[in-house]
This record gives sequence, C-alpha cells and structure tokens, in this order.
Amino acid sequence: MEIEKEELLPMAKAFQAVTGYRPHSGTLARWAIIGSKTVKLETRWVGSRRMTSVEAVRRFQEARNVAAGNAKSESRAESRNSSKRRADRAAQELRRQGM
Repeated sequence: MEIEKEELLPMAKAFQAVTGYRPHSGTLARWAIIGSKTVKLETRWVGSRRMTSVEAVRRFQEARNVAAGNAKSESRAESRNSSKRRADRAAQELRRQGM
C-alpha cells in the first residue's frame, strides 16, 4: 500500500486539502470502514486517531468516479435495451392489430 510512505493527516484535514470541504466525521468513518461504491478509503491508525493522506483521498475519489461512471454506463445501456424491447413489442402489437 502506498499510504505507508505518505504524510498522514487527520481524515477531515486531508479531505479539506483536496476538496475544499470537510465531510461529516460519520461519512469519513463509513468510507474508511465500509467504503463507497465498492471502494474503501485507505487509512491507518495513529494512536487513537484514524489518519489518511492527501494522495489516498485523491485515489479514493478517482476510484469512486470510475465505479460510478461504470455503473451509470451499465444502467444507461440496460435502459436503452429496455426501451428498444418495449418499442419492438409495441410495433409487433400494432402489426398484429393490422395497423
């Protein structure tokens, strides 16, 4: 893991350095423990505090964007296929009714 070689900061400070805002502490804990969109934020315990790095935040954001982009692309493709099937069924029904 690359985080072993990086400068560690409190999670909120690392996010603020990258994004300009501080997510809620519960959100940060969830991203570190459970993850988001199948991606976990890399963290290390330092004493009693969970820490991360600016680089780890950037990797996390990039991985989340990739995961979200793939999920959206798949659902768009499924939606297009679903629309095409509905249109085909409607056309068949119209032909069956002689229209």
